Amino acid sequence: MKQEYREVYENMSFFGFTVEEWFVNTQSSFQKIECFRSKSHGVVLALDGLIQLTEQDEFIYHEMLVHIPMLVHPNPKNVLIIGGGDGGSAREVCLHTCVERVDMCEIDGQVIETCKQYLKCTATGMNHPKVNVMVGDGIEFVKQAKDNSYDVVIVDSSDPVGPGVGLFNSIFYRDVFRILTTNGIVVAQGESPFYQIAAVRNLRKAMQEVFPITATYLANIPTYPSGLWSFAYAAKTLSPKQFSQQRASLIASQCKYYNEEIHLASFVLPNLVKKSIGMNEK
Repeated sequence: MKQEYREVYENMSFFGFTVEEWFVNTQSSFQKIECFRSKSHGVVLALDGLIQLTEQDEFIYHEMLVHIPMLVHPNPKNVLIIGGGDGGSAREVCLHTCVERVDMCEIDGQVIETCKQYLKCTATGMNHPKVNVMVGDGIEFVKQAKDNSYDVVIVDSSDPVGPGVGLFNSIFYRDVFRILTTNGIVVAQGESPFYQIAAVRNLRKAMQEVFPITATYLANIPTYPSGLWSFAYAAKTLSPKQFSQQRASLIASQCKYYNEEIHLASFVLPNLVKKSIGMNEK
C-alpha cells in the first residue's frame, strides 16, 4: 500500500500526506472510499480521490456549515442534514438545545460505517438520541418530504461529482424551499472559490432562482483546495447577518473556530471572489 497520498486539484496542483497506516481502500456502490492515518493530520477520509475531512481541521468546516444557519434561525427545532455521513454536522447541530429532531440522510452506508470505526471524533454525532440516521438518496428524500417540515436544511455533500452532482441545481432547491418552514434556511458547502469557480457560481445561481435571500460566505480550512472554502446560504425571510448574540455566545464557548465576529466577517468577500461568482451582476 502506498505511503504517500496526494489529492490533485484540477490537474494543476496537489496536496498530500505521509501515510502512517491504511484503514480502508475500497469501492462502494457509489464511490471510492479511502481512510488512513496521516503523520500530520490524524485520520483522513477521502472520497473519489478528494479529501473530505481530517481529524485536525474538520471542526472548522462543521462549525461554519452548521452554526451560521442555526443561529440565524430564531428557534430551529427540526433539522435535515443531506449527506454528512461522517457525523460532524449532526454533532454540531445537537449543541443547540432548542433542537428536537435531526434527520440525516446519507446515500452511502459504507461511509457511515467507515467513520463510526475510524473517525469517532465526528461519528459521535450520529449517536445522539435526537439524531435519526437514514441511508438513502437525499434528493429523493427531499422530494418525498412533507411541506414545511424543517426549519433548517444542511447540505453536507461531497463535491459535485458522482452522487453529489444533483445537489447543485435549482430543481433540488425548489424541493428544499417547499419543505422549509416560513423562516426556513438552507446552507450548503460551496467548493473552492479558486479551483472550482464555476461550481461556486452555479450553486449561488441555483439558490437565487428559488430563494429571495442568498449569500456566499467563507472559511479558512487548511486541508481543502487553496485553504479558502465557500458556503452557500439561502433563506425565505432571514438575513444571515442577523443572529442571536446570546445563543451565539453560548455556542462559541464550545467551538474552536466559530464566534460572533467570525459569523459576520465570513460574509465579507474579497473582490476577486465577488467578481468570480458574479456578485455585481444584475
